[in-house]
Amino acid sequence: SSGIGAATARLFAEQGIDLILVARRAERLAALRKELDTRCRVETVVLDIINLKQISAAADRFKDVDVLIN
Repeated sequence: SSGIGAATARLFAEQGIDLILVARRAERLAALRKELDTRCRVETVVLDIINLKQISAAADRFKDVDVLIN
C-alpha cells in the first residue's frame, strides 16, 4: 500500500493488469485502489501477513493468481 508495493502496483496497472492488493492498512489500500481502478480491475484484502488464518482465507478466495510479489 506504500513504497515499493505501491510503485509496483502502479506499473502493473499502467499495463492494464488486474490486481489483488494486500496490506495491513485499510486506508492506504483504499486510496491506492481509488487511484488505480480506472486503469485495471483492483481488489483489496486487508490482512496481517503473520496471521495464518487471514492468509489461508485470502488464499482460498484467490486461487487463480498468475504472479505473486511479496
